[in-house]
Amino acid sequence: MMSIEIYYFSGTGNSLFIAKELKKRLPDCSLVPIVHVLRNGNLETTADVIGIVFPIYATTYPDEIRQFIELLNCNKDTYIFAVSSRKCRPRVFTALGEMLARKGGTLSAARSISMPQNYIPIFTVETPDDIKRQDEALFQTLDVFAQTILERRISIEQAQKLPLHVAILYSLVRLSSFLNRKTRYFNLENRFYADDKCIGCGLCEKICLAERIRLDDGRPGWDAHIPCRLCLACIHFCPAEAIQIKGTKTEKNGRYHHLGITAEDISHQK
Repeated sequence: MMSIEIYYFSGTGNSLFIAKELKKRLPDCSLVPIVHVLRNGNLETTADVIGIVFPIYATTYPDEIRQFIELLNCNKDTYIFAVSSRKCRPRVFTALGEMLARKGGTLSAARSISMPQNYIPIFTVETPDDIKRQDEALFQTLDVFAQTILERRISIEQAQKLPLHVAILYSLVRLSSFLNRKTRYFNLENRFYADDKCIGCGLCEKICLAERIRLDDGRPGWDAHIPCRLCLACIHFCPAEAIQIKGTKTEKNGRYHHLGITAEDISHQK
């Protein structure tokens, strides 16, 4: 029987939920948090199959995925698959494939899955009905994709020809993505604060995947010297909805984390 390892990065639980659901469908499968790998600074694996599950940040993969692949020493016979927890352009998987090729590996299968929106600095969270529909569609998609993995088939989402106006829109989105990454999302990481609803429970400190939040006299502070992972876990899991980002719409855009994932599940990635 082949051994399978799924490496995941998750802030609000979408990617972790996908990883857990895939694990149910794949025998001899284990889950490994990417944050833990990055903290240790090394990666040794003899798995026959490697999966990478991740969210989408501004139309592309988080930098943690690049860092993870840099640590990965691939066997040319290892079957590697990737899953994103938001719909993305196939160029994302093309870029992953190129990075893996430089490490001696091959991306054999990839899927982008539409999970609930959680980027509340700009967008409003989706309705419960929309979230339920996406979960139901997820199970069907994973049933099929798990079989693809077990049969070690080559199956990567392909780009489709887009109407001109859509292609122009995507070009603008790519430009925005480039600017976001170059400016660290317009210095987003240094604009977090807790408003008067804060109850001083300390959950944000426990859940922070970058370990940059410290409580001082019952109030959280964000260490500007430690890079943020921009996962927004502190915002979405705060029981008082007290954490905001200056200059954005977080106060009125709601909160979301996957109901199948707990704050403890997220913090265990460290």
